[in-house]
Amino acid sequence: MRKTENLRGIGVWCILFILISLLQTPYAAVLVFAAGIVVLHLSTLILMFKKKKITPMLIIITLWVAVAFSAININSYLGNLVILVGASVWTWYLKVSKRVKNTFVK
Repeated sequence: MRKTENLRGIGVWCILFILISLLQTPYAAVLVFAAGIVVLHLSTLILMFKKKKITPMLIIITLWVAVAFSAININSYLGNLVILVGASVWTWYLKVSKRVKNTFVK
């Protein structure tokens, strides 16, 4: 069994979040709102690599902004549900993960 002190650094789940964040950038959105979301995603990614303590909360905010945006922008209940479930799972992970608590400490 691994000790929690050894769980430091950006792991697979954080890398997966980075990739998903880049893929979820809204393409057909209103430009001003889309630019705001892009800035939010980029700020989150920069803080993630700097391992700032505020990063998990900013990730959660980013996820739920995407949920709100999808409710406005996507005409599919299934698409909205997938984004809602994804945001819920990521929020749970970011709140309970020992790796997240040990990584974002600056």
